[in-house]
Amino acid sequence: MAVVGAVLAVTSVLVVPAAPAAEAAASSRVSGDDRYETAAAISKASFPDASKVERVFIVSGNGFADGLSAGPAAVATHGAVLLSGVGDLPAATAAEVRRLAPDEIVIVGGTGAVSSAVRKKLESLAPHVRRIGGIDRYETSRNVAEYAFAAGSSQVYLATGRDFPDALSGGALAVKNAAPVLLIDGGRTGIDAATRDTLRQLDAERITVFGGTGVLSSELVSAASAITGAKKSRLGGASRYETSARIAKAFGSSRTAIVATGRDYPDALSAIQLSAARGAPIVLTIPQCVSAETKQALSGARSLMIVGGVGAVRGLVASRAACQPTTSATSPWTMVNKKNTLRPLTYAPSDLRTVAGTNQLMRREAATALEKMIAAAKKEGAGRIKPGSGYRSYSTQKYMFNSAVASKGRAKAELGTARPGHSEHQSGWTMDVVACTTTNCSGIDYFGGSPQGRWTVKNAHKYGFIVRYEPGYTKITGYASEPWHLRYVGKALATDYKKGGFHTLEQYLDFPAAPSY
Repeated sequence: MAVVGAVLAVTSVLVVPAAPAAEAAASSRVSGDDRYETAAAISKASFPDASKVERVFIVSGNGFADGLSAGPAAVATHGAVLLSGVGDLPAATAAEVRRLAPDEIVIVGGTGAVSSAVRKKLESLAPHVRRIGGIDRYETSRNVAEYAFAAGSSQVYLATGRDFPDALSGGALAVKNAAPVLLIDGGRTGIDAATRDTLRQLDAERITVFGGTGVLSSELVSAASAITGAKKSRLGGASRYETSARIAKAFGSSRTAIVATGRDYPDALSAIQLSAARGAPIVLTIPQCVSAETKQALSGARSLMIVGGVGAVRGLVASRAACQPTTSATSPWTMVNKKNTLRPLTYAPSDLRTVAGTNQLMRREAATALEKMIAAAKKEGAGRIKPGSGYRSYSTQKYMFNSAVASKGRAKAELGTARPGHSEHQSGWTMDVVACTTTNCSGIDYFGGSPQGRWTVKNAHKYGFIVRYEPGYTKITGYASEPWHLRYVGKALATDYKKGGFHTLEQYLDFPAAPSY
């Protein structure tokens, strides 16, 4: 799920040194408080010398279709790409248009995408404003291609107009080869007359398709190439990330790679101009980490430019951290909540050991990390932290849950006690802790307000722990605040989670909210 509130408001600075923990020295981030500010920041990074820009292409920030062809067209005509709302011109967009001072503004799409009211505002910012639209996304795409490549093109790239990922990565390759991206309806069985006319006008010697046969069939591709006798090829994979990796490989060697989320379109759409400025491919990633496909795509790059805030691309991506399983209980990244069970329900870890000085069990890795954290808290004068409740077997959790229901009623019980098979305690990665003086230890309810509790909030990430259930997030986690409930996720994730301003593991790992079973 998307990260809410302040997490998205990362920075409106042009290029920020990688802020989230674990971002490598050879990485940078271009982002803003929202997609409009991010697009403006990307434009600044792409065109520090505003005199290089002759025109600005304005595309919708609310829908992807019209913008997919606009990026290559903008670069081909010495233009920048900025985003607008349907009925309102964002302040960041207007400010960047003023900085660029273009001779012309090109609005891409009809009034349903960018309204006449926005056009009126744009007319005060440039001598000439034109609109390139059509009755649908396909006519708009054709008109954009014919506008920017009126003299034809030796290469034409085809992409489905029904989704955005393939054209986003592909746009960078199209820009490198000074070629248009033309949208095709992947649901059709043949090439319509208007698209045939555009292909004849472009008169390409080669047609390359972005995406697998599931989005654009071999029959469609053959029909397109037959129109002008162009040679045909395909860059596709089993997923958007594999397709992105293959397009990056076709792009060729580059010291830099531009990395954007593959879950949404605006950041990668705006990054087309940055790709042209830096001679770098655009590589799509999942938000949290680097998958095997993305790792391959980034293997030749010495540095990464991340576009978008940490809500879109986590710091672990910048450091090229490999993904760990989120559905296997053996992984410290495993998601256990009211919607995601341990597998099997009666799961028991094989590597449990007691935490030093207690009879409480945790997985070996987590136990070692907790012992270091406890020692550090004492050394730094925060006081003594004592493990209170660690691993619980399925049968123990079942007994605790049933007891809570009997004493509190089901609704209240489920705010504080997990059903068996749904408990993080059963995974072995969790410990409830209490604060102790030299003479006694208080109950768990007092931990949050204690010196130990305050120290833990500031320092637990250094040892691989997060406070799993923070106040105010019950609608996401399903549980009331538990400042004593520490979940081990590993130092890299915990540190990135802390510095990125995340508050739930669901948000960080991009899982849906789980307020109920």
